[in-house]
Amino acid sequence: MAVNSQKEYIIISSEGYINSKLETRNSKLPFRPGRKGYTLVEMVVVMGIAAVIMLIGVGAFVMVRNQYLLDAKVEATITAIRDAQNRAIASMKVNDENPKAWGVSFKNGSPDQISLFYTDGATRTSAEEILESGGAVGIGLINPDFGTDTGNIIFTSPFGNSYLIAGSCNLVLSNKPTKEYIPDGSCTTYDEMVISLSFGNQSQSITVNRRGDVTTN
Repeated sequence: MAVNSQKEYIIISSEGYINSKLETRNSKLPFRPGRKGYTLVEMVVVMGIAAVIMLIGVGAFVMVRNQYLLDAKVEATITAIRDAQNRAIASMKVNDENPKAWGVSFKNGSPDQISLFYTDGATRTSAEEILESGGAVGIGLINPDFGTDTGNIIFTSPFGNSYLIAGSCNLVLSNKPTKEYIPDGSCTTYDEMVISLSFGNQSQSITVNRRGDVTTN
């Protein structure tokens, strides 16, 4: 940094006259980083720290968003299972002539699908799509392993009991000891079904047994 400085000289001549002379000089002072600005290294360090903070913030936001969307789908799926159970109980108790079994189906594929449906034993009618076509949440049927097949939780009695079935299956209406639907010989049934819903790297499981009990983990 260049700084102008001035000095004044007093000159006495041999005749006794006094004169003054003002002399101006340019001098250079060293640059002091702490006073006037930042060095390039300091700016690079600050920008690097800001970038790291931004990356951490974006990652945390994505995780929170994914967890929120996953929780919403899990809650919607549990609500659909409970809804199917309640509708089946009401239908079996009230409509003796033509009762309906209600259930929820889980289909692995492109896209994955979760559907609420009812059936009179042979004909199935879709009532509501829980996970719409093209949904971002992926489905995995863990136990048993259905592969690309469809898993079905079907509530078939006035007591809220269910059948856990892989693939397509016909139900037969039985009056012994109470009116309820039972699977025919074409059905493969299981004692427990575990449905895993995932979004990104996060997942959550829903477990349903033959009694119609639903738990999550």
